[in-house]
Amino acid sequence: MTFTSNGASRGAGYASRFMGALRPGVFVLALILVIALPAVAVSFSPFAPAVKFVVTGAVPGLIASLYGIRLGLWTVAATGVFMALSQLAAPWPWMSSLLMAAAGLILGLCARRGWSAIAVQACIWCSLTLIAPPLALTGIDWASGRLGQVTVPVGMVLIGGLWAVVVSALLKSKLPNLTAKPLSHTVALHYGLALAILLGVAAFIASTWFTETTGGWLLLTILVIVRPGLSDTRSRVINRSVGTVAGGAIAALVGSVVVTHQVLLTGIAVVALVIALVLLVRKANYAVYAFALTIAVVLFNVDGPDVLSADIQRVGFTLAGAVLVAALAASYQLVVRSGLKKVLSS
Repeated sequence: MTFTSNGASRGAGYASRFMGALRPGVFVLALILVIALPAVAVSFSPFAPAVKFVVTGAVPGLIASLYGIRLGLWTVAATGVFMALSQLAAPWPWMSSLLMAAAGLILGLCARRGWSAIAVQACIWCSLTLIAPPLALTGIDWASGRLGQVTVPVGMVLIGGLWAVVVSALLKSKLPNLTAKPLSHTVALHYGLALAILLGVAAFIASTWFTETTGGWLLLTILVIVRPGLSDTRSRVINRSVGTVAGGAIAALVGSVVVTHQVLLTGIAVVALVIALVLLVRKANYAVYAFALTIAVVLFNVDGPDVLSADIQRVGFTLAGAVLVAALAASYQLVVRSGLKKVLSS
């Protein structure tokens, strides 16, 4: 039996379309494997309150692996280092401020290489732990000491991140391949400087006057709104605010009902995070992405029975962060326009 070249090409076309249709489903499966399995496993252990740190390593590890497995490994290592520095800097406002300012500059360098999406995801989850109550693990006394407050989060980050890289390597041929899109030196420099200023100031304010609260959401808001070149800032401020308020309301309702059921809480958070990451990769409507991401982050960070008051804090910090970004964007546009007028007049 022989095949003609036309038949072979049609067969190749069918196979290509089949793999194209299969790939989104495999990506969702990878997300579930990467996030759900380790998160649920930790939820059944005495380390259940530390489940958010597993996600902290898994999310940037998976996204980086879509660009390349080696980049995924480097990202997991960098996220672990950033988590350790966050835990060490937390008690001192100036250290927290300098750390986040440095993170902003590093984000600018990553944007220069086209890796801003990876770096932002790593910074989002780590920044939430910078301004937060200490990790409390019932029955594990050594974890409450200074060493335990560093080693447990970092260990969970590495577990989640390395698991994400392993799953990505096994499913590599069936996952979407992302290509880095480097930015110009000028755009990346402005982006890094804007983030360094905003994150440094916000971290100092939050770690000075809002310690052991949800003040990390001030940093999170800045990270997810600011884009290279400050493009689409106005629409992202509005969409982020709307998505956060709506997502926070749903998360508060869900959290209040199932706050005593850690595994169920983790399961709902995993579903919301999977949806958020799919929306991120597909570049869907930003308000919908913010809505799903807010639900996931809130539920992964439920620390007590009073979910509603903590959620109101998160909304307040989100709006404050949006105002800071909007003010910087307006100032930036004013400076650019005044500089352009001087160039044109000369």
